Amino acid sequence: MSTLPLRLDAVVRDNRAEGAAGWRMTLELPRPWSWLPGQFAMLSPGAVGVAARHDPLLPRPMAIYREPVPSAVEILYKVSGRGTQLLAETKTG
Repeated sequence: MSTLPLRLDAVVRDNRAEGAAGWRMTLELPRPWSWLPGQFAMLSPGAVGVAARHDPLLPRPMAIYREPVPSAVEILYKVSGRGTQLLAETKTG
């Protein structure tokens, strides 16, 4: 397993509110990848031009919740600012 950071373009397969706990996002990866508990993914709401941005916006670190299948990951998050609000507004596909 590589210890180097990876930059992957993922497809949002699901993004829904999970009650008062926050949101659950399922990302499909371009290839299977193995994750370990405690690892983080740096999420951006999309490529430049996909989400309206009026100031520089850094990726948000999110802990990986689980790996439902080898080529997908689930992220749990709570909307607490502009970056996570953009993630919550991300549509599937």
